[in-house]
Amino acid sequence: MKGGAVSESAPIYYEEMSKVAGTENDKQSITLIATDDAYNFGDYITLRSRTGHKPQVLTTVVRSSPNVWRR
Repeated sequence: MKGGAVSESAPIYYEEMSKVAGTENDKQSITLIATDDAYNFGDYITLRSRTGHKPQVLTTVVRSSPNVWRR
């Protein structure tokens, strides 16, 4: 990159979705960010709670079969 603005990068999958739902027809938005290197993902992003802005720790979820997820 020009000017050295980015010193490191990592591949991710990013997707945004929204849906109008509920009795009040509220718009719900979901942002998905996934990586195949969860161990080092914290070097690139810090997730914080919506209220209080406390850092959130990511856990790894592994899919062991087509319909079973485990931590």
